[in-house]
Amino acid sequence: MLRALTKNDVLMCVGSNGPVNKMDVSLSVTGLAQYFRGRVFSADQVGIPKPAPDLYLYCAEQLNCIPQKCLVVEDSPRGAMAGVAQG
Repeated sequence: MLRALTKNDVLMCVGSNGPVNKMDVSLSVTGLAQYFRGRVFSADQVGIPKPAPDLYLYCAEQLNCIPQKCLVVEDSPRGAMAGVAQG
């Protein structure tokens, strides 16, 4: 799926409550880093963790996207709440 999205120029990023260095390691180990280079963002950068929507709003801003046009894929209820709250 990530390969197809990349091929079709779909903008993607990672937004996590965890620190960027931890995400970088996880993405590298799993072979996913190639899809998100330079687009890995942490709640540390916005000062408030999910479920507040701030991180997703920041992600949308960094990608120059309208938040209401973004799709959030999450692995936790708190993260899903943040995705809904961001619009």
